[in-house]
Amino acid sequence: MKTNKTKLIIFKGDSITDDHASELTEFFNNLNSNQAVDFILDTTGGDLSATVIIQNIMKIHKGPIHVFVPMKALSGGTILSLSTKHLWTNTHTQFGPMDSIYFLSSISRYLKPNL
Repeated sequence: MKTNKTKLIIFKGDSITDDHASELTEFFNNLNSNQAVDFILDTTGGDLSATVIIQNIMKIHKGPIHVFVPMKALSGGTILSLSTKHLWTNTHTQFGPMDSIYFLSSISRYLKPNL
């Protein structure tokens, strides 16, 4: 049974992976469309495609998503943090560069895999 109570996600210390994207997709699919979500995020970043998947499911969700970054949201974590309308930080919270993650994705089409 779906309820309207705020749901909590704690994402701490891990690198963002496809497994996380799958788990969060399932999590959001099991929510009411307007249900509030509190997301505590502490990450060094991770895989670009997983970050984009999570970002897209967060954008599709109609309910408010409150992101709390107590320590760090680097690279892909910065992208996720800035994808919501409600962001809380501490005075010592760190955000990281996104340029490297986007740079690598933009040049990847020109790179040939070593087979």
